[in-house]
Amino acid sequence: MNQNAFFESFCNTNSIVKIIINNQQFEVDKKVIERSGKGGILDILFKQKAGTIMKGESIILHGDEEKARQLKEYISFIEANQIYVQNLSLYEVAQKVMDLICCGVDLGEALDYFNAKDGSGDVVGEILCIMGESFATNFVQADQQGTWQKMVYEGLQWAFANRPEQIQNNSDLLSIIYQKYNGFKDI
Repeated sequence: MNQNAFFESFCNTNSIVKIIINNQQFEVDKKVIERSGKGGILDILFKQKAGTIMKGESIILHGDEEKARQLKEYISFIEANQIYVQNLSLYEVAQKVMDLICCGVDLGEALDYFNAKDGSGDVVGEILCIMGESFATNFVQADQQGTWQKMVYEGLQWAFANRPEQIQNNSDLLSIIYQKYNGFKDI
């Protein structure tokens, strides 16, 4: 069964879909889910089909607090028609961008969403400092066309200038980025 058939078989007439993960319920307009695109909620639901129970108008996913937080952040992202602006710390913005990337959002789109694509590299640099090896691997794999290279380099420059000890202690991350982008050009 393909993704569209899976989704349509569940909510062919419902306009609101209830997604329950780890006892947290999200109500999402079916149209929002349909336009979420590749890597979006539809992909998440389809990939987790084995751990998914469809009950009435609800989809119940088995997950943890982290997955629930990521999904909630992603729903806010795809429902928004304008830039999402809040008074957040750099760490909080970096965490939210990481959540969006985990749900398939492009790095550039996530930075635009938070009005953080200014060329300074601070948000990406903070992400590079706080991400673990497993996220680093997923991060560079998500950049299938290599379009994040400039943003990653700006982030590395920021991290080396502002958090040198943190970034230098993360040799696994540096190795993964080095391999993905064929070296550290212009740093």
